[in-house]
This record gives sequence, structure tokens and C-alpha cells, in this order.
Amino acid sequence: MSSNKQKEMKDKLKGTIEEAQGILTDDKKLELKGKARQNVGKARGVAGDLQHDAESMKDQVVGSVKEKAGELTDMTALEMKGKAQKAYGEADDKDKAFFGLGIVSILVLLIGLVVALTSDED
Repeated sequence: MSSNKQKEMKDKLKGTIEEAQGILTDDKKLELKGKARQNVGKARGVAGDLQHDAESMKDQVVGSVKEKAGELTDMTALEMKGKAQKAYGEADDKDKAFFGLGIVSILVLLIGLVVALTSDED
């Protein structure tokens, strides 16, 4: 779990507890402080999602460029690296992206890289 996600969850939990304490003790200031802290946690979540989306888009674009450059220059290794990077960018969960490609896709990419590396040496 990322540090930002941990802070998000911590802020939401701490805010919920503070809000509940404020309600139970009739302390409006503490109740509002809890609500504000929960909103900070939500904002962290939105910021983390935006960062994740931007990184995914970057990987997709760079991967597509590498893939096309590999096709145009007959550099199979570059093409395969581009396909792999593009697939990584398309994966929803970066922590599980490698497995999200699927075993068959991974094998195809590895075989393609081996073929590319051996043919580029000729």
C-alpha cells in the first residue's frame, strides 16, 4: 500500500473518531475538526487517483511511441518493450500489473524479446 493511501485512510479514520467524539461530548469544534480531517483524507485519495491516471497515461503514450518506432525501424526488441510498457500503463492496479498481463501475454512478450535479441545480433 502506498504512503499516500495510508495517509488517506489514517485521516479518514482519525476524522471519523474525532467527529464521533465531538457528537458524543457535544463539542462542535471537535466534530467539525473531524469532518475536516475526513475531507483531507478524501482529497488525498483524489490526488492519488489523478497521479495514478497520469502515470498510466504516460506509460501508454511512451509505450505506443516505442512500439511504433520499433515497427518502423524493424527493431523487434524496441517494439516488444513498447508493447510491454503500453500494457503496464493499461493495467488498473500497478502492484499487480505484471500478473494482470496474464501468463500467456508474458510468455508471448518473452518469446518476442528472445527472438528480437537473437535477430538483432545478426
